[in-house]
Formats: sequence, structure tokens, C-alpha cells
Amino acid sequence: MNVATIPGQPGNALHALLRSWFGPSAGHPGTHHQVRLRNADGNFVLEPVAAAGSEPEATVIPLFPSYQVACGAFGTKSWSEHTARTMEVRVATSERSVDPSKRFICFARGDSMDGGADPIKHGDPLLFEWVERGSARDYTGERVLVEQSGPSGTAPALKILEREGGSYQLVSANPNVAPVRGERNMSIVARLVRRLEQADINPLAPHIGEVFKRQDVPSLFGLEHNPGNWQSGHVSIPPHVALFVTLTKDGTMAWGAEYVDHFEDAERFVWSSQTSTSPDGKKGREILDALETGTSIHLWARQKKTDIAFTYCGLVVPILHAGSKPMSVTFRLLTPLTSDVWSRLRSRT
Repeated sequence: MNVATIPGQPGNALHALLRSWFGPSAGHPGTHHQVRLRNADGNFVLEPVAAAGSEPEATVIPLFPSYQVACGAFGTKSWSEHTARTMEVRVATSERSVDPSKRFICFARGDSMDGGADPIKHGDPLLFEWVERGSARDYTGERVLVEQSGPSGTAPALKILEREGGSYQLVSANPNVAPVRGERNMSIVARLVRRLEQADINPLAPHIGEVFKRQDVPSLFGLEHNPGNWQSGHVSIPPHVALFVTLTKDGTMAWGAEYVDHFEDAERFVWSSQTSTSPDGKKGREILDALETGTSIHLWARQKKTDIAFTYCGLVVPILHAGSKPMSVTFRLLTPLTSDVWSRLRSRT
């Protein structure tokens, strides 16, 4: 149903009705507002079932393309000029009173914090809070974003601040990375509030593991299905990208039989682009620069062409790439596949 009218008022009132009942997020990807159709004297009457606020509240947070850019933005306070874009974050009740202008998001880089009870992996979305007052002792034991100034410029790092004796040191969660002695030319820019889960930033997260026909996917993004756009394996819908992959290729496919798409394990996926895609081209940069631009890459996969539906695997982040036309990209799934989805998608012999 795409048309609703209000008695005595001209035009289609459906969008206005939904927003009046459920707020400005009505119809956004991943929302689960519900309505009821009631038959009244031969006409269908639309009524809300779920009231506004029944879902976790979303707060708009600035997204910085790198630690270094975030540090530079803190120094000038011109934060809006440095952001890649903003992201909506589903916040807990305890966080709703926090001023969102005091927080920002960066995606993790490297593996220096990949260890301990709460490891941070490359590509993880991280929620930070600016440090505008207090001394180093106030943040001892916390994970902090530190900027070090030197003759050749500034360098940022995410570390654990520890105090040993009369001095501070910056420690990595990865035991293979040596600690760094604290120096006067280092300053704490922000503290890490928490590593964000996929459900915090991806409204489609509840659909992970579910299956969709290709023509049903556009509606998740509030779009209509256009075969000319959505038949491709790489669909650009800024700030999103949808990748559709068939794991077992055969000669009946019109294109793509030479590509080798496969899961290395439940957390890593290797994707081969179309033959026209290079690391320097528009499509290639859209994938490889995803962490810098804040592009969300969504992965849909099916075992073979005769499977008419694709399994939604959630968001993926690029780790490394090789080759050109086609290029091969290794992604990490923000949410590893469950055992049943892994069994459904892995290659069959």
C-alpha cells in the first residue's frame, strides 16, 4: 500500500501520517513500526500499532575519517569542517542525557588494540568523547586517543593509559606491541566510550541471517526496485553499497563465472569485483575508501544461482585488496556468521 488519504484533505497523506505516529525515522532502513488495517463500511482504515519511542533512540554523531583528522578537528574546534559525514547511533537509556556534540565516531585502524577482554579489530566503529578538562590521572586505566607532536608533525594513537611509578605509559591491548613511554609532547584528545556493535549503527542488523529476493532489498533502504540498477552485483546507493554475490558459479550465468567469491571463515569474505573495476576507479575507491568516507557496505550472498533469495550478512569492512580489473578485496564481517548461516553458505562438494 502506498496511498492513504485523510477525509476532507486532498493528496496522498501516507508519509505525513507515518511520521506523525512514529516520528522522523518512520520508513528508514531497519525500522519496525507497525500499523493495522481495519475494514470500516467497505473502506480500509489505517491505525498505528507501535507508538513512537518503542525502538531505541538514535542520536546523530559526527564521523571522522581517521584518528588524525579527529585530533586536528579537536585542535581547531571546527569539527563540522572535518567530518566525513554523520552517523545515527542507537543509544542506551543511560546515554540519552549526554550531549552528542561532545562525542564522535572513528573506525579503528590496525591491530594494536586487538587483545584482552574487549578486543578492538580493524574496522570496528568506535564511540569517543572529547577530553576538554582534567589531567592524565583522571583517565588512568582508560583507552584514550593520544596525539603526539613532533618536528615532522603530529601522530595519533589509541592506547591504554597506565601509570607506573612516577611516569605514564601508553599500552596496547595486543601483547605483541611494546608500550610507549609518556612524553610532554603527548596530549589526550578523547577517551573511548565503547566499541559500537553493529546493531548500534546498522538499522538492518535485525535482518542478519534472513533471506531476501533481490527485488525486495531496495525497500529496506526506502527505495523502489529498478531492475536496471539492482541487477548488478555492486549497487551504489550513497552512503550505502549493496554487494550481491553467488558463491558457486556455473556456465549458465551471463557473467561472473570467472569470479571467485568465497568465505575464508565465518568472519572473512573474499570478493572479486567486476572486470571493469580497478583500485583507482570510482567503484573501486567506493569500496576501498569506505572507512574514510563512512560508506556502509552491505553483503548479500547465496550459494548458487538457482537459490532465488540472498542471505543478508550485514556490514563488511575492507581489510586488504589485490589486483585490478577485476580486483580482489578481503572483507571482515562486523558480525561473524552464525553456525547455521555458515553451513547454509559454505561451498558444497
